[in-house]
Amino acid sequence: MPDLRYPHLAGSSLVQQHLTRQLWNELKFTRTKYGGWLFNCIVAAVENPSLHIGLYACDETAYVQYKELFYPVIRELHCCDMESSPAVQHSFDISLLKYRKISHAKKCIKYIQATASRNLSGYPFVPILDSFTKCAIESKLTVLAMEEIDARLPLAKITEAQKKQFVNEGLLFDRHPSIESVISDSKWKEGCSIYYKNDLSQAIWVNAEDHIQFFITQKNNPEVRQVCEQLFSKLKSLEESIPVCHDKNLGYVTCNPAWLGTALRIKVIVKLRKSADIQVKYNQLKECCGKYKVQVRNIMQSTYEFVSASCLQPGKTESDIVNELLVCVNELLLVEEAACHLEEKLIDENIENEEAKEMPKFEELNTSLIRAFINKNIWTKYCQLTTSFGHTLKLCITPGMANHKIGLIAFDPDCYEVFEGVFMSLIKVYHSDYRPVTFPLLEAESLGGALESLATAKCVVDGYLMWQGNVKGVSFPPGLTAEARKDCSTRLLSFLNSYYKKYEMKLHTLHEEKEEQTKLYFADLMKEKDKIQQLSNDWPDQRRLIKTNTPSIVLLTNIVNHLCIVSQLAPNSSLSAAKFFEIVETLVVKQLAFWSFTEQLGFQETLPTDIGNGFTVKVVVRPESMEDFLKHLPAVEGKGLVVNIVGDVVHLSHKHKFKSMTQCLIDVIEAISMIDKKCHVIEHCFCNCLLYTSPSPRDLSTSRMPSSACKKKKKKK
Repeated sequence: MPDLRYPHLAGSSLVQQHLTRQLWNELKFTRTKYGGWLFNCIVAAVENPSLHIGLYACDETAYVQYKELFYPVIRELHCCDMESSPAVQHSFDISLLKYRKISHAKKCIKYIQATASRNLSGYPFVPILDSFTKCAIESKLTVLAMEEIDARLPLAKITEAQKKQFVNEGLLFDRHPSIESVISDSKWKEGCSIYYKNDLSQAIWVNAEDHIQFFITQKNNPEVRQVCEQLFSKLKSLEESIPVCHDKNLGYVTCNPAWLGTALRIKVIVKLRKSADIQVKYNQLKECCGKYKVQVRNIMQSTYEFVSASCLQPGKTESDIVNELLVCVNELLLVEEAACHLEEKLIDENIENEEAKEMPKFEELNTSLIRAFINKNIWTKYCQLTTSFGHTLKLCITPGMANHKIGLIAFDPDCYEVFEGVFMSLIKVYHSDYRPVTFPLLEAESLGGALESLATAKCVVDGYLMWQGNVKGVSFPPGLTAEARKDCSTRLLSFLNSYYKKYEMKLHTLHEEKEEQTKLYFADLMKEKDKIQQLSNDWPDQRRLIKTNTPSIVLLTNIVNHLCIVSQLAPNSSLSAAKFFEIVETLVVKQLAFWSFTEQLGFQETLPTDIGNGFTVKVVVRPESMEDFLKHLPAVEGKGLVVNIVGDVVHLSHKHKFKSMTQCLIDVIEAISMIDKKCHVIEHCFCNCLLYTSPSPRDLSTSRMPSSACKKKKKKK
């Protein structure tokens, strides 16, 4: 049993500030699940008064057993209240990492190291571990630790030369007196080992401060994504094979309360080549780092070290913490880039970048809409910018160079922000009704009457209702690599999984469903995809068709946008239309946080013509007298509809996207009612064959019924 007298606490550690004599008397006789005492947790502060924290958990239950001491310390370390803070969230999705590329980044970033700790569930922590339990833990972790590892070295056998090498590489778990003082076992070196690769790019400590601690390091042309991908992969493998200590409010439970939450630390070292302006900007840089809980210090002339300072940030995942560190690194790199400026760009930029600076030349007969918005000044302003996903303006206007109607696409959500001057200029011209999306996306109370009118319309031959959108924080389909598209598809299907039972969803590969490829909505989607097909050679990789318990409603993935919900219109289609809006409300309107959505633009789509509510209504009508219809064409167009006459049928779709989906449907239905009343229409019944010829060359159906056949059929009746 330890000394139960009130300890002498000198210095200014957090333990000294919060452990009062009264609190000590209340807690000194209580023990944790694995036999630890309060004294085991605070002995570091007693023996080392200079420590900032001085508090270590002896096992995973100590945080709750001694919460009157631990929670105030955690509040000061992480600026969050354990009693009221939300559950800790985690994400190991590499695709969520955002890194705005800067031309000098590779030359300036010299070193990246990512570290993460875990403790195994069901074991005490290192401060009260005996030698036997240490060996048992190491034996359990040996198989995992030896993956992609070249050597194992027990701590007791490290030579002075090896120690110096590990310290220089930032890999040595230095036995600081504060740690040594909390170890009750005099043979603490037994069962403590380091597993490492010969080049020291990967190392794993077992039974050092926590049961296992991973180190991933890169020095030559380091890449943040590669470092995090390796670390996250190892953490996933560990958690899939062995239960680890985790608490919904504390996150991953570690011995040191400073590591709680994600238990993740990222260190980036940046060396500037020209630092004349950095002293002027240093205070501004420290403000930015303070905002994102990132430590920055000048370790030597022109060399700066960035370290993620807080692992426990409620509402922020591993990906968020890495992104915020990168924001601070970018602040410094931007100063360097400004200092280097023109002369170094002329030396360092390769031929490809030089060609990117040249303004693209549109052919004389090019009529794409984007051509009007690209001039020398605009191009100079945006040509060298890239989105956080690595896409450029030159890539976005590739369809325009091929003389497509609009000529501009977004490869990721950042395109709308980074190239705002180009995208917003086109959007405001194309969308005459553009306004911030403060209106309701769906007005369910107004749907009833609209759907009844749709069901009784006599002139409707075919049509569909469609909503399209993209997953938040991911490149859009044309900007995804094959691997990223697979990850995105997995994330989307995982989101939909919770609705499979409710709507009896069944997953199919799209190319197997030949029947779907004869339908109008599919032909329209393929036409849109063909405009940008050339930008992604492996496009068909993750296309999926999901059928629901309503035969006319299907979901499609990774065609133009990540998800498309569509309902084919049919006779008495009010029921299927009502089901469509129910699905949209459930999957979209009530789950806006999952989708790429902003108040300024609404749903961010691959094609800027589709932003806003992301909703499309298209109907095909067949007036008996086309002359009568043409007389009333101005009135139909006055409803804000796009009219396209194909033979003896008319395609109607709404143009306005910045109003509720319900109002868009009402606009189309009012136009249909006008045609019913003012134009003679053919009363027909739907057949299993197609009643019109689709303008798409993909429509290979041989079953057609020309208008002359319909007229003869009516006369015969």
